[in-house]
Amino acid sequence: KKLVTTEWATVEVPAKGEKEVEITVDATNFKEELEKFKTTKVKCRIIGRSGTGKSSLINAIVGEEIAEVGVTETTMEVGEPYENRGLLFYDLPGCSTEKFPRETYIEKMGIKDSDCVIVVTSDRFYEDDLFLIKEIAKINPPIAIYAVRTKIDYSVERNRRDKGEDGGITLKKIYEELRNNIQDAP
Repeated sequence: KKLVTTEWATVEVPAKGEKEVEITVDATNFKEELEKFKTTKVKCRIIGRSGTGKSSLINAIVGEEIAEVGVTETTMEVGEPYENRGLLFYDLPGCSTEKFPRETYIEKMGIKDSDCVIVVTSDRFYEDDLFLIKEIAKINPPIAIYAVRTKIDYSVERNRRDKGEDGGITLKKIYEELRNNIQDAP
């Protein structure tokens, strides 16, 4: 017989011809780890230029309107996070405004205290978006960075109306532009 040991279990593998497998589980460790997993909160900050749809993205992810949205700058301070299924979404003010210049944005917004960051861009991928991604990539311990393009329906409709372009082609162009722009980021 052969013994295989993991963090939570020991498995006695039968010799050739034997049919019985014996498994011993250390439920104490397993239950503690499972409880930690169930109560863990993932801190996700939603960042990007003003007006990109950061609050709307939170509402779309959660499936209800919990973050205030507006046609003018609505989020003016770092507030309490919106919690949904173990995720804490921090709806942050827009970057590269007079009140929140990009050079101090990461520090002022507490990005270092994040588990992940979603960089939200709309219409085009701007230098500010790449700046944020590159600066966040320098933080230790590393923070997971995701890039999201919002308001894509407007771009698809505008290209269909102005150029007669198929929606699938427009979507492919947008995806390629986003991918190409973030390739230079670490």
